[in-house]
Amino acid sequence: MSFEEAASFPLALQTAQEGFDRVNFQRGQSVFIVGGAGGVGSLAIQVKVNTILLPLKTSRNLVPLQNDRVRSFNNTCVVQLAKYVYGASKIATTTSTGKVDFVRQLGADTVIDYTKQSYDQIPQKFDFVFDTVGDSHRSYVVAKEKAKIIDIANPSPHPRAEFFIVTASGSNLERLRGYIECEKLKPVIDPISPYSFSNVMEAFKHIESGRARGKIVISPID
Repeated sequence: MSFEEAASFPLALQTAQEGFDRVNFQRGQSVFIVGGAGGVGSLAIQVKVNTILLPLKTSRNLVPLQNDRVRSFNNTCVVQLAKYVYGASKIATTTSTGKVDFVRQLGADTVIDYTKQSYDQIPQKFDFVFDTVGDSHRSYVVAKEKAKIIDIANPSPHPRAEFFIVTASGSNLERLRGYIECEKLKPVIDPISPYSFSNVMEAFKHIESGRARGKIVISPID
């Protein structure tokens, strides 16, 4: 793993991880991720698609995986965590037209193009809505009656939505160390990254454009 790949992991991965832990996500539940192509969303998908045999001191909700499945897994990195670490039964996510195939390759079961389909046109209901873009005032309609909603972008006016700022901890990353070492969880870095430090403003412009895929990385040394 390169320095840039390692640098892209901690913030996004721990944010995705804490979101699932806060709602006490259980194996077999379904999740709807708003914004599957972003830094947090792409890792949240991987939580669904990756599982390995971990040390005993891990969350009771993490799903162990036999070694033969570890060898056969080929996917990239809220999407990665959901299916393979936390054992989600179904994962759906939203993205724009140009990123549909990219997000599907991360492991999402259903990819909704938000430029063509609105939330109220989605027939399924989900056990957990993980909103990474601040749209929970609309995305709540895909939640089941007692489903939990996390919005990591903005405090939401919706009474069922919870907002949090991630609590960074080395022990949280240690819980997923085995997944990373076996390449079950893989960093997703925007193709334009890394930016040089002298071009940091260009990096921010790219983030604000909404065209980024995965994490934006800035190299501290030109």
